[in-house]
Amino acid sequence: MKRSDVVSVFKAAAAKLRTNSGAAWGWAGVVFVLFAFLLIALPRVPVSSDVMELIPEPAAGQVSRAEIRSLASKMGRQVIFAVSGPEAAAEDFSNRLSKLPGFSSFSGRLDPVRTRDSARFLFEHRAAFLSQQTRSRLEEGGGAQAAWVLSQLYAPLAGVSSSELTRDPLLLMRTSNLIDRGEGGVRNSGGWLTGNDSEGRSWRILHAEVDPAFTGASELSSLVGSIKEAERQTRALFPGARFAASGAVFYSDYAGSSARHDVSKLGLISLALLLVLLIAAFRSVLPLALCLASIAVGAAAGAAATILVFGKIHLLTLVMSLSLIGISADYTTHYFTARMKAGAGVSIYETARGLRPLLLQALATTCAAYAAFLFSPFPGLRQLGIFSVAGLCASFVTVMVWYPGLTRRFRSRSLPFTGALQRYIGLWRGGRLFPWAVLALLALFSVSGIILAGTDDDIGALQSSPPGLRAQEQVIASITGRDTSQRWFIVQGSTPDEALDRKDLLQAGLVQLRAKGLIEGATVVPLHSLRAQREDAALIERAMPEVKRRLAQAGISVRTGERLHPLELRTWLRDYLSRSWSGLIEGGVGRTAILVPVQAGRNAKADEALAALAGSVPGCAWVDRRSDFSQLFGEVRKSVTVTLAAAGTAIILAYGFACGPLRALGLLIPCALSIASGIAALGWAGLPVNIFSLFALILILGIGIDYSLFFGSRQRDSEATLFAVVTAMLTTVASLGILVFSRTAAVANFGLALTTGVFAAFLASPVTLALEAVLQRRRRQGRRP
Repeated sequence: MKRSDVVSVFKAAAAKLRTNSGAAWGWAGVVFVLFAFLLIALPRVPVSSDVMELIPEPAAGQVSRAEIRSLASKMGRQVIFAVSGPEAAAEDFSNRLSKLPGFSSFSGRLDPVRTRDSARFLFEHRAAFLSQQTRSRLEEGGGAQAAWVLSQLYAPLAGVSSSELTRDPLLLMRTSNLIDRGEGGVRNSGGWLTGNDSEGRSWRILHAEVDPAFTGASELSSLVGSIKEAERQTRALFPGARFAASGAVFYSDYAGSSARHDVSKLGLISLALLLVLLIAAFRSVLPLALCLASIAVGAAAGAAATILVFGKIHLLTLVMSLSLIGISADYTTHYFTARMKAGAGVSIYETARGLRPLLLQALATTCAAYAAFLFSPFPGLRQLGIFSVAGLCASFVTVMVWYPGLTRRFRSRSLPFTGALQRYIGLWRGGRLFPWAVLALLALFSVSGIILAGTDDDIGALQSSPPGLRAQEQVIASITGRDTSQRWFIVQGSTPDEALDRKDLLQAGLVQLRAKGLIEGATVVPLHSLRAQREDAALIERAMPEVKRRLAQAGISVRTGERLHPLELRTWLRDYLSRSWSGLIEGGVGRTAILVPVQAGRNAKADEALAALAGSVPGCAWVDRRSDFSQLFGEVRKSVTVTLAAAGTAIILAYGFACGPLRALGLLIPCALSIASGIAALGWAGLPVNIFSLFALILILGIGIDYSLFFGSRQRDSEATLFAVVTAMLTTVASLGILVFSRTAAVANFGLALTTGVFAAFLASPVTLALEAVLQRRRRQGRRP
C-alpha cells in the first residue's frame, strides 16, 4: 500500500462517521473522554515503584497490619549515609545533601555549642541508659561496681581521667547503652556520629528521612540521581574518600528504573516486532495503523480504570500489561484475515457480524483468565486484572465499531503461504503419525521439565537486588550494628512509657536468648522506662557509698550528692543522638510502637523461641517479614493451583455439554499441554515455580482455549484459521516473549512461562482437526459392507 493509502484511512474514517448511525461517533466520544481524563489525571496520580506495594501485609499476632505497614513505611523512608576519609569530605558531602529537596529531615555534623549541650543533656540523664552489665553489678552490691571501677582505673588502655571519675564515680557513661550496644556502637566525635566497620575503619554517619509526599517513581528517581551526583562531586574533590548508603529508597528506585527500562525499551521492541509481523502478514500498513489504534485505546481504558479503582498505578502493572499488545492484536489479525478471504459480495459489516460471536468467545475466555487476578490477595495483580479486562474490552469494541468504516479500501486477496498452510492442515487431518508425534513431543518436554521444576515462595523472587546496593548495606550494618533482615519485634503501648516498659521486659528475654546462642544480637532502643529508671536510680544510690569509700582508699575523692533526673521518651527524641534511633519509634494518639530488629539464624529452634518470647510480653509481636511473605506466597500458590484446575475443568465441561465430547477433548488436550509446558520451561531454565508463574498459567489457559475455539468453530476454512492463529501467536509471543528479558525477576519468570505455554497451545490446538478426521474415518469404515 502506498503512502497515500495511509492518509486515506483518515478520509475513510470521516466519511464513515458521517454516515454511521451513531456507534462510531459514540465510541469516538468515549475515547475522547478517556484520553482527556488521562491528560488531567496522570500528572496528579502517583506512579509507584515500591515492590512491597505489590503484595499484601501479613498479620502478626497482637499487632495490626496497619501498625506493621506504618512502621515499615517509616523505616523505609530512613536513609543512612557514611563517609570514610578526611573530615572535609564528610563536610562537603553533608552540605550537598542538606540542600537536596525530598528530605523531610537531615542531620550531619552538630555544631560545637549543640555538641556540648547534647553531651551535657545525656550526662545528666545517664542513668536512663543503664546497660544490662552495669545493672547486674549494681544488683550484686556496691562492692562489685567499685571493683569494676578500680579495674578500669588501673587498666593501662582504659584511659580513665581524674576529671571523668570525679564527675561520674560509677563510670555509668562508659557502659551506657548509647555507647556500648554489644553488636556495634555509634558515638559522638567532634560533632559527628561515628562508628567503625568490621575492618576497624572509621566512618562519619549522616541521617536523612525522605518526605512521605516525595515517594513517587519520578520523585525518587530525581532524588537518587541527585544523591549520586553529590557523591560524584565530593569524590572528585576527595579521591580517597569512601561512601556507603543504605535505605529502601535505593531499592525502590532500582525497581522503578528496571520497570521504566522494560516499558520503554521492551515496549518499543515489542511494537517493532508487531509492525514487522503485521506488514509481512497483510502486506499493508493499514492493519498496523488500526492495530496500534486499538492497542492505544485499550491501554488508555486500562490505565483509566486502574486509576479510578485504585487511585494510583504501579510501574510493574504497566510492564506486565505489555502482554496486552499481543492479545489485542489478535482481534486485528482475525478481522483482516476474514476480510482477505471474504468474497467480492461480502460487505465489511457482514464480515464483522460473522466474526463477532467467535471473537466474543475469545474475549470472554481471556477476560475470565485476567478476571481471576481480581480475587488475588496481591494488590499489584488486582491492578493488572482491572487494567487488562478494561483494556481488552476497549480494544474489542474498537475493532467491532471502527474497523468496518476504516477498511473500505482493504481488498480481498490470497493468503500468503497458502500452499504451506494447506500442507500443514493436511498433516493434522490426514496424517496418522504427525499429530500424535507433536503431542508426544510436547508431553515429553512437559513431563521432563516438570520433574526438574521446583517451587520457591521466597519474596526474593520479586526483585533481583543489585550487588552494589547489598555491599553498601553490609558496610552500614557493620558500622551501626543493624541489619536489614526485616526480622523484628514490635512492642506497643497506650503511652510511651508503657511501650518502653514492655520493651525492657522484652530486652531481658533477649539477653537470655543471646546467652543460649539462639540469637546473635538485637538493636534495642537504649532508653529505659520511667519505672526502670527509678529502680536503677535506687541501685545507684545504694552503691554510691561503697564506691566512694573504695575510691577514697585509693586516694581519690569524688563528687557525690548529684541528683539523677528521669528522662521521658518525647524529651529524649529531641536530642541529636536520638536521631539514629528515631526510625524505630512510631508514635500516635493513644499508642506508641517500638521496633526491635533481631539478628538471628534461620532455624526452627530460634524461630520457636522468638515467637514464644513475643507471646510472653504484652502488646508484643514477632514479625519475620520474609518468612511471613513466603508462607503467604505458598498458601496463595496452593489456592491458585486449585482455582486454575477448577476453572479449566468448568470451562471444558461447559463447552463439552454445549458442543459435545469431541470438542471438549479438543480443548482439554491443548490446555493441559500448554499449562504443563509453561511449568516445564521454568524447570528447564532452572527457575522456580512461584505465584507469578501460576498467574501466567491462568493466562495460558485463556489464550489456549481461544486457539482451540478458532480451530473447532471454523473447520471449513482451516487455512484462514491457521493463518490467523499463526499471526496471532507470533504477535502474542513477540509481546510476551520480550518480558523474558525484563530486569525484574518476577516479570521474567512470568514472561517465560507465558511465552512457552502460548507457543505450546498453538502447536497443540489443531488437535481438533485430527480428532475430527479420526471420527470421520471411523464413520466411513462403519458404513462399509
